[in-house]
Amino acid sequence: MKYRVLYDRCFNNHNKKLIYNNKIVAGLSFYVRIKILDKNNNELFLRNDNNKDYSDITTDFFRTIQFSIDNQNKLLSISIYRNISKYLSENYNIEFINVSCTDFSIDLFTDGSCCVCEPYIVSEKEFINFLIDNHINFEISDNINAQNCAYTIEEVK
Repeated sequence: MKYRVLYDRCFNNHNKKLIYNNKIVAGLSFYVRIKILDKNNNELFLRNDNNKDYSDITTDFFRTIQFSIDNQNKLLSISIYRNISKYLSENYNIEFINVSCTDFSIDLFTDGSCCVCEPYIVSEKEFINFLIDNHINFEISDNINAQNCAYTIEEVK
């Protein structure tokens, strides 16, 4: 079995009046997918025999992704800086890293107490439009550290 790591990014909503599909919005989430190609154009995967290198590469690269916020900690933009590529090439024989975003969701509270929420999967376009229309409600100041270690795996067939 071969896997890729997907890192989760979640942006909290602190406006309890923000509604989507007749439910209160808890936040927005998406995954950052990282594909790693070596100098022979072969993709590296997360497997039992190379967990450490793969994990080190994806973690180092993910840490270079910047989430821009304004002076009130509101989300403005997401930027991927590729200045780490020389380091990865020299230390891990990496030629190319492809980064994409996937699995966009608007996280909705499923009960009236605002304690339990579930993701409502939407298209990238709907996600972006919702974020643009409601950007003043989202911030990452209170959970930026926790989000650097939230991840899942994607099986590659």
